[in-house]
Amino acid sequence: MRSIERMIANHLCQWLRCLLPASMKSWGDALRCEVDDIVDDREAMGFAIAALPGLLWIALADNFVPVSRSLAMLVTGKPINPRRVALGCGIVSAFMGLFYLTAADAPAAYLAVNFAALILGISLVALIARLPVSDRWARYIPAVMAAILLATALFGSSVEGAARWIAIGPLFVQTSLIVLPWMHLRFARFGDTITMLSLCAAALAVALQPDRAMAGVMFASMLALSLHRFDRNKGVALVAASIAFLVTTLRSDTLPAVRYVDQVFYSAFDVHPMAGLAVVLGAAMLVIPAFVIWRSSATHRPVALVFGAIWCAMIAAAASGNYPTPVVGYGGSAILGYLISLLGVPGINGREGTMEPDNSARSDSARSSDEARLRLA
Repeated sequence: MRSIERMIANHLCQWLRCLLPASMKSWGDALRCEVDDIVDDREAMGFAIAALPGLLWIALADNFVPVSRSLAMLVTGKPINPRRVALGCGIVSAFMGLFYLTAADAPAAYLAVNFAALILGISLVALIARLPVSDRWARYIPAVMAAILLATALFGSSVEGAARWIAIGPLFVQTSLIVLPWMHLRFARFGDTITMLSLCAAALAVALQPDRAMAGVMFASMLALSLHRFDRNKGVALVAASIAFLVTTLRSDTLPAVRYVDQVFYSAFDVHPMAGLAVVLGAAMLVIPAFVIWRSSATHRPVALVFGAIWCAMIAAAASGNYPTPVVGYGGSAILGYLISLLGVPGINGREGTMEPDNSARSDSARSSDEARLRLA
């Protein structure tokens, strides 16, 4: 039986090889051969970990070049890739948050958590976007995410009567921030029944937690989507989100403000005007991709509306109460949630200027016949 150290080393090698560009896959193969030749399992793990920073930055640079190209296209008015622009905005926003945390003398562990979440999120997006997605299980991912939210509400860590977190070692992960943005964007693109039912279950979980901020996010995004183009699935999802928001509004929410997490839009200016400006600009960057998606294609406008509604509502909640300040405040959950949600943002399939297929503008009957071909992104 292989030791845990050997398993970690092998998985790191496999993970890095998937992230590397095609022209550098041989580097990943060479790393795997070197690790296999090391007899001591602990030494093999150490070697793989030591190789991680250099190869990871190469992989990130490979993804950053297309992002820069897409941003240039945005300025010149040429066809753009909304997903890459959103990725660039997320990276800039996260670094604005790191600047604020540094200026505010936040503990080094806080900066490490946010930076690790940024690297992990980028890596997951790059990895999942390159993997083939099976029809059989991709459509059920929203149901799995809804189950995670319900499990959090029923068995998660509770603070002052609010059960919004899952404890992973010393870290508390807010699952709703991670999974809800992608669920909403998928529903905006496809409007399928499974995702609608999953959103209803998620609304129940948010009401049970209770989480007024995320219930408001659900209500805002479903309202925007329903006003754009109404159908039965959207109506059911809107009703569920409305009930969850009403329930969380009626229930008391007495959680105190946590430094570096809540009320950051105000406390950052007490640190330094530049820190406050970084927080405001970083938050604004989160909404910019909505305009890019809207401009990219008329068929993607439902996604643009939902994307904008999600992050505007989350920013409004952070500004009006003791709720996490997304991406620019301390906490890896929002950073992961933002980056993972990019898998629901339309990208360009193949060459620049050719938008990947989208079913959001089709009739209900056509969409039903195409459900077998739905994809994760």
